[in-house]
Amino acid sequence: MRAIDSVTITGYKSIRSLVNFEIRRLNVLIGANGAGKSNFVGLFRFLRSLIDQRLQITLAVDGGADPFLFMGSKVTNRLFARFRFGDDGYEFWLTPTVDNRLVFEAEYIDSRRDGKWLGTKIPHSAHLPTSGYFESRLKDGNDALGTQDPFPPAHQTKRPRRFRVGSSITSTIQVLLQPCAANMPSLTTST
Repeated sequence: MRAIDSVTITGYKSIRSLVNFEIRRLNVLIGANGAGKSNFVGLFRFLRSLIDQRLQITLAVDGGADPFLFMGSKVTNRLFARFRFGDDGYEFWLTPTVDNRLVFEAEYIDSRRDGKWLGTKIPHSAHLPTSGYFESRLKDGNDALGTQDPFPPAHQTKRPRRFRVGSSITSTIQVLLQPCAANMPSLTTST
């Protein structure tokens, strides 16, 4: 089981942009008050709410989309995050709506093959919309993620790539975010 290797985030709370921030087993965040240390740690709670399909509840309880966007929706028109786990990854784009919610513009599961990242858009199904939905599709099961091997043999390349439910990335994300998971990075903040 791989732990998170790096995080990229743009437009989240007080974090305008943080690109390929390396995560280790122990991470100490040091900075002045208001520098974004607590918001960085809060990013993992936010990710948990996405995976648990509780994004809209989280937004409603915490005052809507504006508090989650860098300087609000008048300045930030998209929240982006990417999490890398060795040769796997998960990324999403959220866009604010006029009624102060966030909607998925796109959501991807990535895998690296031969040094190249191959994104598979979630959901990978003809009967589900690929954008404009309000909760993550990671946990939607076979209907959203499909059941085919994401990397079929070369002679079968015409088949669409789909990730199996329970694939390494889906399992990694779900296991990593369990309370007290042994492989969750330890984050400590200090002023």
